[in-house]
Amino acid sequence: MPAQSFYLKLETKLLKGVVKIKIAVLGTENIGGLFAKKFSEGGFSIYLWDRDLENAKDLSDKIGADVFQNPWTAIERADAAISILPDENIFLEIVSQMRRSDGLLFINSTTISPKISKASSERLKDLGICYVEAQVLGGARDINDGSAVFLIAGENNCVRYSRLVLSNIGSIIEVGEEAYKAIVAKLAIGSAYLSSILTLSEAINLAKVYGIEESIIKKICDKTPLSSLLQHYFNRIASVGQEAYLEMNSASNILEYASRAAFDVGFILPTIRAAGQLFKEAEIHGYGGKDFLRILDYINPKEKS
Repeated sequence: MPAQSFYLKLETKLLKGVVKIKIAVLGTENIGGLFAKKFSEGGFSIYLWDRDLENAKDLSDKIGADVFQNPWTAIERADAAISILPDENIFLEIVSQMRRSDGLLFINSTTISPKISKASSERLKDLGICYVEAQVLGGARDINDGSAVFLIAGENNCVRYSRLVLSNIGSIIEVGEEAYKAIVAKLAIGSAYLSSILTLSEAINLAKVYGIEESIIKKICDKTPLSSLLQHYFNRIASVGQEAYLEMNSASNILEYASRAAFDVGFILPTIRAAGQLFKEAEIHGYGGKDFLRILDYINPKEKS
């Protein structure tokens, strides 16, 4: 059955409550675990795989999901698969060994480069698989309260089907029919955001080392275009010990992939590249699992979290 007919038929059944869609969640740590929990609450059948099998089993006990020893078996038994993996290499290993699976929807939420997204889309299409990029903006709290935003791109019929899955987690912005455009959009927005936070952290540190009180810094910024950014992040930048919203290593990956994406089309992003190098240094020095806003702790080692 052609892919479009398959999706139309399944969509009709799903909307009528006739079938229970089966979703393979590849990667159950952090965000992936939250995805699985949300899908389970939405009434879907959940298949789990993670490199750390015990982590997947622990999650399975909480949400009543099935755990698989390898990702390909989980994918073969599912109607849709979503990958939210810690790095591009694991994603490539999975995609490179996938077999023909007509009508499967494969949603990628792993941060990868646009070049890898293009190659993966072409490979999976040749295998009869619909490939959709669905890059998430937001952290754990946004996913828990349903306010996460997905930047999605892919062929129209695939995107339509993916909405039935992703709408259980957050809102959706369609970026285009070429899957890689969702990656580019995330890298562009994410790198601008992270570079701004880094600059803000350095500025706060400069004022503090000269003895200017935080309340004064905040009062000054409230009178500038920085006020909106400060309202959201000033207290978190200046405080210590908060739970990780976006880990430092993830922030480092976004900036690195943004620099690589620019290089692939013949230009450089010097500010973003410099920010990426600093986040990478912080990761190397043991800050990788900390919230990205703790970059101030690395910039000024006297302020330990």
